[in-house]
Amino acid sequence: MTTSSVRLQRGFTIVELMLGLVLGVFLMLGMITLFSSVNIVYNEGQEIARLQENVRFALETMSRDIRMSSHRYCSSFNNKPGKPDLRNSPRVLVAAAIEGVPTDGSIAGIPALPNTTGTSYQLPNSYFIQGHECNFTDGDCDPVVPDYLDVPDDHGTSDGERAFGTDVLTMRYFGSEGQILAADMADPTAPVPVSSTKPNGAAVSYSNGDVLVVADCDEADIFEVSSTSGTAPVLIDFSGSGNVGSPPSLSKAYGRSEDARIFELTSTSYYIAFREDAVTGDKYSTLRRVRNGNDQELVPGVDRLDFRYGVDRRDTCPADPVTGAIISCQTAFLTAAEIEDESVGNCGSAGCLWRQVVSVEVNILMSTVNPIGSATNQPFTYMNTNFTPPDGIPRCEDDADADTCDDDNPDGLLRREFQAVISFRNMNA
Repeated sequence: MTTSSVRLQRGFTIVELMLGLVLGVFLMLGMITLFSSVNIVYNEGQEIARLQENVRFALETMSRDIRMSSHRYCSSFNNKPGKPDLRNSPRVLVAAAIEGVPTDGSIAGIPALPNTTGTSYQLPNSYFIQGHECNFTDGDCDPVVPDYLDVPDDHGTSDGERAFGTDVLTMRYFGSEGQILAADMADPTAPVPVSSTKPNGAAVSYSNGDVLVVADCDEADIFEVSSTSGTAPVLIDFSGSGNVGSPPSLSKAYGRSEDARIFELTSTSYYIAFREDAVTGDKYSTLRRVRNGNDQELVPGVDRLDFRYGVDRRDTCPADPVTGAIISCQTAFLTAAEIEDESVGNCGSAGCLWRQVVSVEVNILMSTVNPIGSATNQPFTYMNTNFTPPDGIPRCEDDADADTCDDDNPDGLLRREFQAVISFRNMNA
């Protein structure tokens, strides 16, 4: 082998190999860093997108229910002179307690339930929308969350308990579009005749014990179904012991000619409760909706929920000095506690200002379900106040010894505040 051929077969020197390895390591580290950064940005984007989708769904769902608040068909246009809180209000024949109606007899005009007086009563308009402001100092609610609502009375941090310092909102209304009577009633005590299909095409399936409303543009009655019979039409009987009276009698013989309709009485409440993950043991605050006793989780990651109510303050409406006609009217936004405090002086009875609510301001604090970026407590603003966790977080205010409620155990969640004002047509205002 010649000297020149040996030179042509020379390999890399040790210096060249080391240099190549170092460059390779730097290149690999750069690729790993780039991949990690892209992955973090992607995960953050996913969490933020999920947060925005959750709040969109939450607000849309609440908006639909709030806009239905106080919906009572065209009976809302009726007027009962001299009885402002009973104007347009339905009569209740049901003897047992029904969802959303006080049971202790503490409200004037409503007997202790079950009703043993043998006579019906009128449901005050102030009970068709009602809120409970739960403060962030001691968690107490004003007015107190009553036992007759299917909402946890007391706050706590265990699975299913209501979150500390978060408000509760309840709405009652005549549900669905209403089923037109198939014929006129023979008399106020006779069965109510309806067609065999509902307006949405579904077959009539009312069961014994269901609470229904029959209404036209003059009156409305709430009764319990005793039995159903027939097919064309279906006859809804209410003569059983579930309704008061001997025999139970509606306000009138409702007729198809007066466009009388059958509705389901709907009561819907919103509140925040905790849910514990069965696998990890982590706790999440979730927005929940209770509709006629059915409790449903809507979205996770809802830390705070506060409502203010737009009240049609007719006492502040200026009038034309010549004609006396109202020129304009201001809407005052009040908390539930303020409505309770101001009712007696403005309309004469406890809570009567609820009948003048025409809009609801929803303030909601959303958080990502999983940590964002580095595990640090990320500051947030809610209702014009700046917080840094654990301050301002319901579970920490209620249980300061919780594992995630100190600076040494940050939750790393991103929090954002959202607000919406939802107006509805309240003919009682």
